[in-house]
Amino acid sequence: MEENLSVRQYISKRTKYLRSKKGLSQDKLSELSGLDSKHISRIETNAPNLELESVERIIDALGETDATFFNWKFPTSSEEIRELNDSLEKLPDEDQAEIANALTLLVKKINKRFDS
Repeated sequence: MEENLSVRQYISKRTKYLRSKKGLSQDKLSELSGLDSKHISRIETNAPNLELESVERIIDALGETDATFFNWKFPTSSEEIRELNDSLEKLPDEDQAEIANALTLLVKKINKRFDS
């Protein structure tokens, strides 16, 4: 989770991101979750008094698990980074760590060239 987000902000941002990524309108997510579309809108805009049951219904409607919904960092830059992140998430944890370490080493080497 991004360090500066509250739980409510994270849920709002994550819901909107996943809904958009899956090509769902608020109305369609409303239909899939059994929640009113106004409720979906309020959740996506940091609604106060967020009910856990509503969050669980949204997670189910998005086809996510609690773990995948809450264990994720928001992409902060280019589409290529987002695509790389999506591809890495499909790999087993062991492979993810190995590739992440290799990429980190590569980026550090490239940065050293620019720093010289």
